[in-house]
Amino acid sequence: MMDPEQPFRVDIIVANDKNRGIGLNGTLPWSIPAETNYYHGMINHVSSPDKQNAVIFGRITFQSIRDAHDYEKLLKVVVTREAASTQPTDRNLHYVPTFQAATEYLQIERERERRNIETVWVLGGSRIYDEALRSPYLHRVYLTTVQGEFACDTHFPEFDRTHFGIVNDPRVPVGVQTDNGISFQVEVLERKSDQAAPPNIDLLV
Repeated sequence: MMDPEQPFRVDIIVANDKNRGIGLNGTLPWSIPAETNYYHGMINHVSSPDKQNAVIFGRITFQSIRDAHDYEKLLKVVVTREAASTQPTDRNLHYVPTFQAATEYLQIERERERRNIETVWVLGGSRIYDEALRSPYLHRVYLTTVQGEFACDTHFPEFDRTHFGIVNDPRVPVGVQTDNGISFQVEVLERKSDQAAPPNIDLLV
């Protein structure tokens, strides 16, 4: 959760299989309603009605949204090389050309008190996840591991887990969960305070 007095930070939330697969043809390669409900509950959870969460994702991930209702209260920042000079009329939708531009935009929104932003979630795809993993603003990775191997054409980047410690979050299901015949487990990884992030290099998506 982001207090105006605290440094700006972002959290990753992702589900991957045993081979780090996260998607196939722009969709999830599995159907796990319990995990999907957890995901939407996390990105929409705020501690009070006057606060709002923000999400950062690439164009393909944004276009893969099936139910816009699940995202309507979120400030959606889309990273795309097709970012137009004119922004959408929707106040909760903003286009930027790079991941760095996304973080700069959200910091300005917070510092100028235009928005009472509580949590910034990074939702993918793989290039955006890679940028976030290398960002100095990364705080936590909410990592769901789906027990199985699925056909995927998109993968979560490899990263050094020794730079993170496992922490508890009471909103996260504990232990192995099973739904629709598929088991999964959620870990919350928090970057250690003594681990500096590598240089952030923007990638266009």
